[in-house]
Amino acid sequence: MSSLYYKSLNDLFVIKVNESELNTILRICIDAQGNETGGLLIGHYNDTCNCAIVTEITGPSTDSTAGKTWFYRGVGGLQKLLNTAWRRRHHYYLGEWHFHPGASPVLSGKDVAAMSNTANAPKYNCPEPILLIVGGYPKQKWSANAYVFPRKQKYVSLELGDLYPLC
Repeated sequence: MSSLYYKSLNDLFVIKVNESELNTILRICIDAQGNETGGLLIGHYNDTCNCAIVTEITGPSTDSTAGKTWFYRGVGGLQKLLNTAWRRRHHYYLGEWHFHPGASPVLSGKDVAAMSNTANAPKYNCPEPILLIVGGYPKQKWSANAYVFPRKQKYVSLELGDLYPLC
């Protein structure tokens, strides 16, 4: 496995998820034992600010709850983690990820509402949050879709691509 690159058709949005972060996501999905799970995407933009590079994945916080077809990401300990990422490397919140066990990685209405709220909430200071959804069976066959939620606009579906020169 290698890094995943997602981009919009107009190349306005590009995301790189490194292999080590993908492996972390798949391990967390396996540990969830058939329940939905998720966490944060932490990272930075490249020097020209045209590619979001995910450098850290969190799992569910201690106050998260989940079931077979739902996941509520809590907030316990996340602010401290984000403060540390900023202090150590100037990395920050890029968005969220979650897992649809045995299902496709397609957005739900709740996903759209939650990420649109994040994009438009001043407290997040994230005008274009990313949502990465992993679906399927992490030990066998899985897939992932990525989306960007620009502030006050419709979300943008990103296409999986090959090595992208901007990142």
